Amino acid sequence: MIKKSDIFKLIYRNSYKDFINFYNLSSDKFFNFLVTESPEKIEDLGQKMALKLFRKASKEVPSYNKFLKDKAFNTKNIITKKEFSSLPITTKKNYLKKYDLNDFCWSGSFQQMNLISVSSGSTGEPFFWPRGLGLEYETTLEYEIILKNFFKADKNKTLFIVGYAMGMYVAGVFTLNSLMNLIKKGYPLTAVTPGSDRDSILRIIKNIGKYFDQVIISAYPAVLKDVIDKGVKENLGWEKYNIKFISGGEGFSEEFRKYIYKRIGVKNYYKSSINTYGSADAAILGHETPLSIYIRKLVSENKELRKALFKDERLPSLLQYYPPFKYFEEIDGNLIFTTYGGIPLVRYSIGDTGGVISFNKMTETLKNFNINIIKEMTKNKCGDVITRLPFVYLFGRADNTKIFYGANIYPEHIKKCLEQKDIMHIVTGKYFIDILLDRNHNQTFYVAVELAHGIKINKKLKNKIANTIHHNLLKINREYEYLLRTVGHRIFPSVELFTYGDPKYFSSKIKPEYVKKE
Repeated sequence: MIKKSDIFKLIYRNSYKDFINFYNLSSDKFFNFLVTESPEKIEDLGQKMALKLFRKASKEVPSYNKFLKDKAFNTKNIITKKEFSSLPITTKKNYLKKYDLNDFCWSGSFQQMNLISVSSGSTGEPFFWPRGLGLEYETTLEYEIILKNFFKADKNKTLFIVGYAMGMYVAGVFTLNSLMNLIKKGYPLTAVTPGSDRDSILRIIKNIGKYFDQVIISAYPAVLKDVIDKGVKENLGWEKYNIKFISGGEGFSEEFRKYIYKRIGVKNYYKSSINTYGSADAAILGHETPLSIYIRKLVSENKELRKALFKDERLPSLLQYYPPFKYFEEIDGNLIFTTYGGIPLVRYSIGDTGGVISFNKMTETLKNFNINIIKEMTKNKCGDVITRLPFVYLFGRADNTKIFYGANIYPEHIKKCLEQKDIMHIVTGKYFIDILLDRNHNQTFYVAVELAHGIKINKKLKNKIANTIHHNLLKINREYEYLLRTVGHRIFPSVELFTYGDPKYFSSKIKPEYVKKE
């Protein structure tokens, strides 16, 4: 039987029985550890977890055992971090789609799996993600850290609006389950689940927001913006509700964050908004903290600092992660992680581009630019919530997937839409997609299409191609279909036609680039 104060049983969960007393556990000890312990010791927990998981999975997870045998890999001498890094990388293609779903579970059994989530891949075929209580409580602990230490939800009566899709999707159900776990622990939370329906969210705030000390809206950034803009238009009076945000599904610019908080009248947003990085594979992979938000603000204003930290002039999402739960590696600009998750994943490539920065490396680089981040955070009244966790930064998907209102728009889907018999004879099949923002930060799904040789541009043709793309995406992309029900006409693609060989996107002298790199 574990002690009530022993939060570290959660970290090294040997079995799901370790969670039987979860509701009696306090996150204070764990958070204090993250704030006071040396960064090296915290990061070392990740390496230990990864090695322990590898040893256990290679023996007790049938699919991983088969995978290693298929690779003719000798596992006997994997003892150190360097040796661990020699293990073959797993992907959806070479691992998850190659073996039987049941074999991904411990002992090849669904017995310990209590819930199934679904994600939609580039082929349009769903992938089923089983998970047990371990991942459920791990995610709850992370939500508890955010809500208690950054939003003071243990002291303030909080209305939490879950603006993610419910049903078989991952984000909404994970968020709701985490909230219910915290409610059972005594947090003064009230949850409501309208999904990403803007009008429903606003009705909820208008009717019951006044009864709470604060209102937290959790949704995709584009949905948050829709809600805020319409609330301003309807003279809702956002300043009355002490609004906080938890977002996920996609990154955004610091200009976007400034825009959001200007609209609701919040000046210091370091403890008012948190963006998360998650996946169906493993729930929360990392999340923003007041520290990462402040650093990203500084970095957004300094191109040389961006290059020093990220080896790139682009501004990625910047988050901190928990080494006891997720062990990250950076391989040639791609993110690789190891985690118990719903099903064990060892050196798994999710297809995201980015990198990892240790806490010490981050603070040292900032010092080289004459920035004392501890002093700056204290000045901004955030000195008490500086977690010494490592950082993960994220540029986007390596497979060129675009994220629109939280939905994945796959290049393969656009290709299939342009191969429909009613338009195939008038287009070359070449296209270019991007998610554009107007001056008010509204998202638009932009598709540039090259016409076949000799075909002239006209409005009727443009409408026909746009309708074909839209209607076929509804058939093959479940996430896009969900957007139609919640976001409505705003998801309709903005199509621009180009004559054959137009040099803007379709010069015959260059290799086609179908997606703008982030």
